[in-house]
Amino acid sequence: MPRILRPRGARELGTRDRGLLLAAAAGLGTLALLARERLIARRLQRAVGERLRLGRNGIVVGAEPETLLASETHAVLVLHGFGDTPQSVRELAHRIHAAGYTVELPLLPAHGRTLSEFGLGRAHDWIEFVRDQVAHLRRQYAHVSIVGLSMGAALASIVAAEHDDLDALVLLSPYLCMPERIRRLAPLLRVSGPLAPFRRSTVRVPSIMDPVARAAGLGFGVVSGHLLAELNEVTEVAQEAIPELTVPTLYIAARNDSRVPVEAAVRNWHRVGAPVRAFRWLERSGHISTVDVEKETVFREVLDWLARCRGA
Repeated sequence: MPRILRPRGARELGTRDRGLLLAAAAGLGTLALLARERLIARRLQRAVGERLRLGRNGIVVGAEPETLLASETHAVLVLHGFGDTPQSVRELAHRIHAAGYTVELPLLPAHGRTLSEFGLGRAHDWIEFVRDQVAHLRRQYAHVSIVGLSMGAALASIVAAEHDDLDALVLLSPYLCMPERIRRLAPLLRVSGPLAPFRRSTVRVPSIMDPVARAAGLGFGVVSGHLLAELNEVTEVAQEAIPELTVPTLYIAARNDSRVPVEAAVRNWHRVGAPVRAFRWLERSGHISTVDVEKETVFREVLDWLARCRGA
């Protein structure tokens, strides 16, 4: 039987072809994944748009910022959390106002508008916004305090650590650190772009135990890789800030908080450097304790702390 001779270079060509086929398959797989993720993101955007109606000002109805004037000397800045709106702390703000304080209740940058705008949120903008808010109040009022919920508490810690003349600081379910797996992935998440579009933010335990309050919430309920990286940056800055705190600090944590485990709350509490400080546990509330089943306890504790620390 005659021997069949292969053309010179045929072996190399076959290997190269296999490499090209593998690369093409990987590329097609990536494109398919991108298409799937984009489809999920578009569905989420439609769902959020249907649930959260925008007003003429471009802000979700019910998520508007608010200024409550009362005292000419004492003001309190009240900050909501990540992916949420002033709605989650509005009742607390009104209770503080009823006690005689002027209250500033702002809407954090990129929050409470469209999901696309939220997706562009940056840690630097959130921190600078709170710095500006505190500077504005300090120019107008002799006595200024800050109350923050979740990421709002982390932002409050960062800015409060830069001042030694604030009256009081209140940290409600403070989100001061992220899970280790997220921290390790943060650099990748920051550049993930279209590979990590919006996904539902899921937890084992609801952030609000009260079903009526949960249904009334105006939080987006979604995250992206970019936003997780930005949130991680906030917590990293907050970790550096809390040992430097000198402002009298009240720390309220919830045992059923699925966002901040008990061990994380205890660890972060022990890092707080304020010489005057107090810790309170909530036994039945979720992460957003200001609208949950023990909100009256939260209101009472906050008002008592503000009164205790109130400057003359």
